[in-house]
Amino acid sequence: MRKTLTFLMLILAAGWLLGGCSSDETAPNDPLPELTDEDVAGQSRFMALAMAEIAPIALEFGGKADASDGRYSYTFTDDEIQGTVQLLFEQDNEPSGYNVADYARAWTADGLPLELFPISGGIAWLLAFTLESDIDQEAGTAMIDGNGTLTVGSYAPTWIVTGFAVEEDGDWPTAGVITFTNEGITATVTFDGDSTATVTVGGLTWTLNLENGELTEL
Repeated sequence: MRKTLTFLMLILAAGWLLGGCSSDETAPNDPLPELTDEDVAGQSRFMALAMAEIAPIALEFGGKADASDGRYSYTFTDDEIQGTVQLLFEQDNEPSGYNVADYARAWTADGLPLELFPISGGIAWLLAFTLESDIDQEAGTAMIDGNGTLTVGSYAPTWIVTGFAVEEDGDWPTAGVITFTNEGITATVTFDGDSTATVTVGGLTWTLNLENGELTEL
């Protein structure tokens, strides 16, 4: 599996904070500022980097004993990310081992989202999701669709991912779109196979550098 903490380190390196809040302003009940288009573009950057790390989990899953019922789990135990992802693998609509599956479902159980800690001393960001992957074992590729939420204090954005294409051991998603909505503002992130993606909010457009997390307005 890919380096699962890369996206968290990129966020910290880029100095990105939700809505312009600093780390000492992230108490769960604090009122958060009204969002701008630029804020939501910045938030969608987090989801883009997170998706590039988490979405390939079914394609790159390995190192476990075979499970006859197709059920597995992966648990994160690092300081920056904690929690468990459930997985179900199938071949021809029947439960199977992960290494022969042509379909996989990965999800966080109800009430048990992943806890992310990208801001030292800040509150946990809660990431819940369901992802479905169509897997081509011979080609080493997967096509992923799904949706989820990202809860940070009083913010509760939702997101949908469609046509998210990944290659085994590939550096970047080869295609896909993330639609990220917070406080009525929607950002669309489009991947085209290289180290950048395009972020659009209304009439504004940015280039997202997937290597360092930087957004550049066009």
